[in-house]
Amino acid sequence: MKTQLMAGLITLASAVSSHAALVNPGFEDGVNEWSLASVNSVVSKSLGNFAASEGQYFLNMAGDDVLTRSFYGSDNGRFNFDFAITNAQGVAASGEVGVFVGGQQLSSFTFSGNGWKSVSWLLPTNFNDDVEIRLINPTGQQRLLIDNANVAPVPEPETYALMGLGLVGLLAARRRRTK
Repeated sequence: MKTQLMAGLITLASAVSSHAALVNPGFEDGVNEWSLASVNSVVSKSLGNFAASEGQYFLNMAGDDVLTRSFYGSDNGRFNFDFAITNAQGVAASGEVGVFVGGQQLSSFTFSGNGWKSVSWLLPTNFNDDVEIRLINPTGQQRLLIDNANVAPVPEPETYALMGLGLVGLLAARRRRTK
């Protein structure tokens, strides 16, 4: 019984972790699957009081730059990222970050204070479009810092049904052995 239970847990763990979302969520290897509209944005280790929220590096974007990534149907899930808005010296500044899809604003997040702010939203099923992240109405020397961008897979209803059937099967096998 212990062997069957362990095999079931290993199978479940491998199925859950088999979805590789973003390869480089913390910008440790540069921008890779992302694209930037200008050359004024860089991958940084620190800026003023800000260090990476995950790993050692984060994206340090010019205030008027746009970060874009194409998402395809297999990327369904909850899209998360950490952000902060600073001035050129790395001092926290107030502002608003917008997320755009197909030129239309999907959502916006305000920032005022110190530290990183984490945000997320659900990508629709079979989503195929470019997602843009940028400052809304940037002023002066504002910088947009982004780190830990990732897609956490959201299980389909069929996945829950299969897990339930597997648990029922394990319970039935255990019950049969105890009789």
